[in-house]
Amino acid sequence: MWNARRLQFDLAARPTVAAGPPRALFLNRSYRPDAEATGQLLTELTEDLAAGEVGDGQNGEDGNDALPGRLGGWRVHVICGRPNSNPEGLPAKSGTTLWRGVTVQRVWHTRWAGGAKRSLVLRSVDYCSFLFAALLRGALVRRVDVVVAETDPFPLAVVGRLLAWRHRARFVVHAQDVHPELGVALGVLNDGPAVRAVRALMHAAVRTADAVVTLSTDMRRTFQRMGVPADRIAVLPNWADADAVRPVRSGNRFRERHGLGEPGEPGAKFVVMHSGNMGRTQRLEDVLAAAARLSDDPRILFLLVGGGAAEAGLKAGAQRLGLTNLRFLPYQPKSELSESLSAADLHLVCTDARVIPYLMPSKLYGVLAAGAPALCVAPADSELAATVTGDLPDDPRAEPCGWTCEPDDVTALTETIAAAAALSAEELRDLGDAGRQLAEGRFSRAAVTPRFAAVLRAVTEGTSPAQAARPVPSSLPDTLPLCDADEDVQDDAEACDLHEAETLPARQAA
Repeated sequence: MWNARRLQFDLAARPTVAAGPPRALFLNRSYRPDAEATGQLLTELTEDLAAGEVGDGQNGEDGNDALPGRLGGWRVHVICGRPNSNPEGLPAKSGTTLWRGVTVQRVWHTRWAGGAKRSLVLRSVDYCSFLFAALLRGALVRRVDVVVAETDPFPLAVVGRLLAWRHRARFVVHAQDVHPELGVALGVLNDGPAVRAVRALMHAAVRTADAVVTLSTDMRRTFQRMGVPADRIAVLPNWADADAVRPVRSGNRFRERHGLGEPGEPGAKFVVMHSGNMGRTQRLEDVLAAAARLSDDPRILFLLVGGGAAEAGLKAGAQRLGLTNLRFLPYQPKSELSESLSAADLHLVCTDARVIPYLMPSKLYGVLAAGAPALCVAPADSELAATVTGDLPDDPRAEPCGWTCEPDDVTALTETIAAAAALSAEELRDLGDAGRQLAEGRFSRAAVTPRFAAVLRAVTEGTSPAQAARPVPSSLPDTLPLCDADEDVQDDAEACDLHEAETLPARQAA
């Protein structure tokens, strides 16, 4: 059954799936109405997987059961926690509710650290209380066929492994990021005995998973290094709902409300926006430095929209620099994302080189869906940079939809923003249109969630999750290559070495 050396579970001994509609249990602290990205994405994914057919009246208390792109065939159960950010003020009490065909059990847990996540100790207490509550609740639910552990918080992989054994179910890790490696790379965690023990538990849980769903080829290499076989690693990007998020280029109420003017007209502001999480993974202090260098240009205005652990420090830094060309705004309601994201003439997607092996900023896909050009601060050889420059090896139809510059290069950041501001409205619109086309074909909800469903089917049928995750031929002409584990790791060892990390920026909610 067990290989004690590699802690790998024998595939032949894995449980079979019961007859009838398959049942999936998802574990994640964040879920609707939480504004954080993982919660929004999981809500959309589970809605699409849920079993209720169009028009059956079972898809939600809002009466809207005609959901486009519903995949059906799954009984979906979600165990989640209390929201960190609830901008729409929707009910989020502990207990069981039905949302669009999904059974949602919200467990009570401490929330002493608050939404800003300031204290590591208090956050650890909050995480542990949620993990314990999720384990107890998950053990009591009706038997499921697949347990899917998200990574908020990251030890959910261990909880998911235990619950999969409890239910004799298949086990999937949906890795939005890689911890504790990410915390060590950022300098937030000391790589001492306690962290090494947690890492060993995490790696053991991941290696015994039937599938690991990760967000990029950069992250795939990290899991291969952990000993996960290549055919069990499914590369699936996050997405934006391209139906819900659309370009709003004229009569944009967000621009009107904040006095930004109509793009291309005299007196209109050239809006440079960061929208989403303001955290340790982004080095947004470089954006403050760029704003200071461009303060003499009255047309350029920086908007930092969202919140997070770095928000207070950024506000203090902006005040210290006396920046009058930079404003802070809170998270915007999901229902207004089309207008808030479209209000930007240029979106910033900032990331630290040290974190590229451990996460992929999902905010990029909302930017592309809104039809706005993007400036990605990321290493040139990363998948994030290739997406913006149109250099995706498996999509020859992709066109450039923005610019890139290396992290920690404030001069290049400043010069690129100035160059973008000098373009005409038509040139900016062409770049935005290329991004919108990419979002619809590759990074939309309708393009990605069916691939996730295919991965779950592969897990239950005992076939390759990596093969199942390949892009649908109608969306893309080519497919994601499956790499040999040893060859891929060796070729990229220097670029992805865990001991040669640098600095980092954060993922955001789109």
